[in-house]
Amino acid sequence: MRFLCLALWILATALHSVSGEIIVYDLAARGTGTLRDALDYAPDGSVVSFNTGGTIEMDGQDFYVPGKDLTVGTQNSPRVTIDGGNSTGLFSLNGASRPFTFANTVLTNGKNPGRGGAVYSEKKDIMLAPGMVVAANNSNSDGGGFYVTGGDVIIADGTVLTDNTAQVSGGGLYLESGNLGLGADVKVTGNSATTRDGGGIWAADTVTIGENTSIASNPAKDYGGGAFVRDGLHKLDSRVQVTGNSAMARDGGGIWLYKGGLQAADEVQFFHNTAGTSGGAIWSRSGTLAFGDGASLSYNSAKATMGCSLLFGGGAAFSESGPIVFGADATITGNTSLSSGGGIAAPSGRGEFGTRAKVSENTAVGRGGGIATEPGEVTAGTGPRFSGKAAGCPGG
Repeated sequence: MRFLCLALWILATALHSVSGEIIVYDLAARGTGTLRDALDYAPDGSVVSFNTGGTIEMDGQDFYVPGKDLTVGTQNSPRVTIDGGNSTGLFSLNGASRPFTFANTVLTNGKNPGRGGAVYSEKKDIMLAPGMVVAANNSNSDGGGFYVTGGDVIIADGTVLTDNTAQVSGGGLYLESGNLGLGADVKVTGNSATTRDGGGIWAADTVTIGENTSIASNPAKDYGGGAFVRDGLHKLDSRVQVTGNSAMARDGGGIWLYKGGLQAADEVQFFHNTAGTSGGAIWSRSGTLAFGDGASLSYNSAKATMGCSLLFGGGAAFSESGPIVFGADATITGNTSLSSGGGIAAPSGRGEFGTRAKVSENTAVGRGGGIATEPGEVTAGTGPRFSGKAAGCPGG
C-alpha cells in the first residue's frame, strides 16, 4: 500500500525522482508538491531538493520523519529557509542510527515546548552539510537549535549556529550521547543556555573542532559558556578561536571539561572569556590540558572571591587534577582571578611552558598572580618570560 501511494503521489503531483532525487516545487506548508509530502513519501535513501528558493512558513506542525535516511536540500539546488514562526519545532526524527543530512537550508524560528528548538532526533546520525545555517531557534528544555540522542553529529565546514536559546542546556546543540565533529570555519555564536550549561554546545562524548572555527559570545548560567563537554578526548585544530563566552555563575567561561583533557593544535586563541567561579577560558576536572605552539590565553577572568584558596581561580585556565602544558611561543597575558592563579591554577597538577613562553600582566587577589600550583611544579624551556604579576597572598 505504501509503494502504491508513492506511485500515485508522484504521478499526481509531477514530482519526480531521478537517481533517488525527489524535487519539491511548492514552498507551501502542506499540499501537493510540498516538502511535507516529499518527506512523507520519499523512499529511504532519497535526496529531497528544491526547484525554487524562498521560505517555507510552517503551519504549527513540525515535519515528522521516522526511520528514514534522507538528505534535505543539495549544494546545487536553490537555498530554502524553513521558518517555524516561533510556534513549532521544525523536524522530529527517529529510527535506526543512519545519517539524516541537511544541506543548503536555513533552519530558523523553531520553537519547541520540549527539547530541540529546530530539530529533535533520536537514534540517528545527523550531518549539517557545508554552509548550513541554524539561527534563532528556541526550546523550553535542552537544545535550542538541535537536540540529538543516540547518534553522532557532523557539522561540516562553514556551518553557522547562531542566536539559538535553550531554557535549560545546550543553546546551539545538545548531544546527549554520541560524538561531535565540527569542520573548519564553523561559527557557533550568540547562543545561550538560560538556566544551566553549555551556552553554545553541550556534548556527552568525544568532541573535535576544525581549524579556524569560532566559538564566540555564548553565555550559560552555570558551566561551559562556549561548550560543556562531559567525556572523551577533545581536540581543537589550528587557529580555533574561543572568545567572549561566559559561565555566569560557575566554571569554564570558554570550555568546561569533565574528563579526558584537551589537545589543542597551534595558534588556538582564548580571549575575553569569563567564569563566575573558576577557569575563565577553560576548566578541566582531569586529564592534560595541552596547547600547541603559539597558543594565546589572554584577557580572561575568573570571579570567585575565595581569597588564598587554591581550589578556586585560574583567570585563564583551571585544572583540578591534571597538568597544563604549553608549547613554544605561548602567551598567557592580561588574565584576572579574584581568587588564586591569575593566569593558570593547577591545585594538584603542574605547569609546563615551552620555549619563549610569555606569562605576563596577570593578576590574582589570592595566590599566584601568574601561576598557582601546589604540590605540583612549574617547568619551562629556554627563554621564557614571567613578568608583571601581582598577588594578594604569598607566591605572586
